[in-house]
Amino acid sequence: MIKVVITGSNALLGQSLLNLLLKDTQKYQVFGFSTGENRSGREDFSYTSIDITNEIILKKT
Repeated sequence: MIKVVITGSNALLGQSLLNLLLKDTQKYQVFGFSTGENRSGREDFSYTSIDITNEIILKKT
């Protein structure tokens, strides 16, 4: 299984990539990082609300 991290998974390109990869959940394990709540409408991936520009928070994750 290939693990994929999508930063900005709430944005236009992030959601497009998310939907493409989640068509084959046996091949890809998807992790989405973005600010705010999950706006994709999907629950079949691991979502974390995080600001990736905040180094202190990233070290705790």
